[in-house]
Amino acid sequence: MAGTQSAGEENFQSFLRFCEGNPGILGLILVGSRGKGWDSAVASSSDFDCHVITSDEAVEEITQFFESRQHSPEMAAIDVSVRSLSQFQEYAVWGSLDSWDRYDFLHCQLLIDKSDGVLRKLIAEKGTLPAHEQHSFICSRLRAYVNAVYHSVKCFMKGNVVGARLEAANSIFPLLDVLFALHSRPVPFLSFLEKELSTYPLEKLPWVPADFLARLLRILSTADLATQQTTLGAVETLFRREGYADLLAEFKGRSDGRSITGP
Repeated sequence: MAGTQSAGEENFQSFLRFCEGNPGILGLILVGSRGKGWDSAVASSSDFDCHVITSDEAVEEITQFFESRQHSPEMAAIDVSVRSLSQFQEYAVWGSLDSWDRYDFLHCQLLIDKSDGVLRKLIAEKGTLPAHEQHSFICSRLRAYVNAVYHSVKCFMKGNVVGARLEAANSIFPLLDVLFALHSRPVPFLSFLEKELSTYPLEKLPWVPADFLARLLRILSTADLATQQTTLGAVETLFRREGYADLLAEFKGRSDGRSITGP
C-alpha cells in the first residue's frame, strides 16, 4: 500500500510540473477528497481528481494528450477532466444538467492559476448557492420536504407501512437541500456528508452532526414516526425564524386533523 501511495504522489507531482510548464494550461483544480484535505483517512485508495482548464485554442490538443495517456503508468491514481476556460464558465451552472457537481468546487484547491483570478472567481460562484436563487429554491424544497413527511404520516395512519417508509425516505433529499441551502451551500456527495458536517458544521442546524445523522438513519431504516415528527418540528421552528412562516402556514391543519409534528 505504501509503495502505491508513494508512486501516486510522485505521479501527481510530475503531472503538476507538466501543467505548470504548459502554456496552454491556465489552471489546475484539485477536487474530491484530496482537494478537500480529507486524504489522510483515505490516502491509500484515493485518486487525485483534477479539473485541467486550458485556453480555448489548446483544449483539443491537451484533451487528446491526456486521453492518450489515461491508462499509462504515469497517470495511475490521477483522474483528469479537461475543459477550456469558456467551457468551464458554462460547466455546473445553476440549474444545468451539470449542477449536481457544484459541490466539487466547495473546499477545493486551485493549485495552478494563470487566469488573472478568473478561475478563483468562477470556483467561488460554482461552490455556492446563487443568492438570487436561494429563496425560491428553499421554498420549493421545503414544500417537497413537508409534503413527503405529511404523506408518510398519512400512510402510517392508514396502516400502509410500505408507503410510509418510502415517503419517509423521499423526504431526506429535500431536507438536506433546505438545510444546506440556508447556508448557501450545495448538498455534499452522500459519501462525503458525514465528513462535511463534522469538518464544516451547519451553524443553524438544530442538532449536533452525530445526532442529525442518527435521525436520518432512523428515518431511512424504519420511518420512525416520532423521529419524523420531531425532526419536522425542529425544521419548522428554524425556517419560521428564517422568514418562511407564510409558506409553512400552507400546511396548517393537514393530515386529517392530526398535526404532522405530533399529537
